[in-house]
Amino acid sequence: MRELEPGIVPSAHGGLLIPSDHQVDTLLVMEALKAAFIQAGGMLIEGTEVDEILHDGTVATGVLAADDEWRCSTLIVAAGAWSRGLKGLEGENRPYVRPVRGQMISVELGEPPLCTHVLRAPDAYLIPKTSGRLIIGATMEEMGFDERLTAGGVFELLRGACETLPGVYDASIIDMWTGFRPVSLDNLPIIKRGGLNNLVIATGHGRGGILLAPITAQKVADLVIAG
Repeated sequence: MRELEPGIVPSAHGGLLIPSDHQVDTLLVMEALKAAFIQAGGMLIEGTEVDEILHDGTVATGVLAADDEWRCSTLIVAAGAWSRGLKGLEGENRPYVRPVRGQMISVELGEPPLCTHVLRAPDAYLIPKTSGRLIIGATMEEMGFDERLTAGGVFELLRGACETLPGVYDASIIDMWTGFRPVSLDNLPIIKRGGLNNLVIATGHGRGGILLAPITAQKVADLVIAG
């Protein structure tokens, strides 16, 4: 363990090396998906909140966004933790998901790097990125959509990180932020047809969203194309 990660705290007794446990940079993944979508002929409208799902009681006819109506033949709701709050979704069309807040921190990875493997420690996980950042995460809090960072949350993340990788103590902080995981009642993803004939819902992935994105996309495509 110390040959692989010499920066680990001396009191650590051992660990598990899992070569098949991979990671991606979510910011780069989103940029790649955006480029692929546009290259395939998609039209992406950013920074525009959907005000309402439009339907006639049987089929979804489109969405209302920024005072414009956008018509559709099939509507896919993949709005994460915000899926349940979309106006126009009622009854079985309204997925049971709630936001679970996560606070995260990024610090400078340094040279030589503080670590080169993903470290899943008892009270924090640490993810080195090729961009020179070390991501430290993440809390699990039932706080609704309160996006504020808390002193306690940040402290616990840094404490857990430093107890595993003492060099974090002197690392410069790059950023701190919060996010909202969409969590369902049974903690399983919701991928299904809604009550409207042409509505498909994909949400409730909890903390596995980026990991399950490829298979979710395939399942949604199967629903839309093959029924």
